[in-house]
Amino acid sequence: MKEGFGKIIYKRRNDMLSLTKSRKAGKTLLQTLFFFLLITQMCFAQWYEQNSGTIKNLYAVTFTDSNNGFAVGDSEIIIKTTDGGTNWITQSSGSVFPLNDVTFVNSSTGWVVGGDDWYSTYDRKQIILATTNGGVTWQLQFNDSIGPLGQLSSVHFINENNGWAVGGGTDGEEKPHFYRAFLRTTNSGISWTSQTEWIDTTGKNGILNAVQFSDQQIGWAVGNHGTIMKTTNGGVNWAPQIQNPEIVLNDVHFIDINNGWAVGGNHFFITTNGGSIWENQLFYDSSMIGGLLNCYDVHFVNPTTGYVVGGWDESRVYGNRLIIFKTIDGGLTWTEQV
Repeated sequence: MKEGFGKIIYKRRNDMLSLTKSRKAGKTLLQTLFFFLLITQMCFAQWYEQNSGTIKNLYAVTFTDSNNGFAVGDSEIIIKTTDGGTNWITQSSGSVFPLNDVTFVNSSTGWVVGGDDWYSTYDRKQIILATTNGGVTWQLQFNDSIGPLGQLSSVHFINENNGWAVGGGTDGEEKPHFYRAFLRTTNSGISWTSQTEWIDTTGKNGILNAVQFSDQQIGWAVGNHGTIMKTTNGGVNWAPQIQNPEIVLNDVHFIDINNGWAVGGNHFFITTNGGSIWENQLFYDSSMIGGLLNCYDVHFVNPTTGYVVGGWDESRVYGNRLIIFKTIDGGLTWTEQV
């Protein structure tokens, strides 16, 4: 089922926070423009629209510094900029699949994940691509060609060796069974260990949408069915911290092993103890202001200052409007920037 805007991705690199509206885990892209937050020494923020140079849907963007960045999206598209997004050039991925997320640990070494959507009938699978030369060439590292239908939604590396990817899919039946996918590597992706966890209730969509690690052992993954999962042994084992069938969680971000945030829909979750307790907050009472808010991404630069991006549901009075929130008190209060 497709819904809403799709995920909004942004990465902070030096003095830049970059965003692109995107689709993850079956959500729909409505716009393919980049937005860049230029933060001055006076902490005055302005947002500028930039043209990506492609009409294809873009699902994720990352920057290694203020000039060099990459974005990925539909129909195997990978684009790169070396001038802060003023100009973008297309790179050859060698893939035929939609690409959902991209991460780089330096200007040369990066990974892309993607694959088929769970609702598709095409015989396309989970894939991971890697580059060691800044995207001049991309090599296929992982291709699940025999497993059930599915995709990888998110990838995260903490250094050149240790990385993780998550996603999920279905068995393709009329009343589908869903599964979560966890992948991990300790050798730069030369080999990947894949784990599949079938969700015990038919039709219960618990696909994972985002993953992040604070060190080589401790990490979190969030997804559909209000799922937050945690590992303390590098992804060998995962345990649920919370589940809420009424919520889809789109992103998670930790700045250390204790302080973390997760967002989805109108909900904002915060923890100060590594996820032992998650406090669920609401941004707005949507019925009071005439719009249905859906939050897609969260990023904090320190325990008090953070950003959340989202949009209003197209069926309500605000239309498909991008929204950017900022907090300077750890998420207790938020100011709308856009």
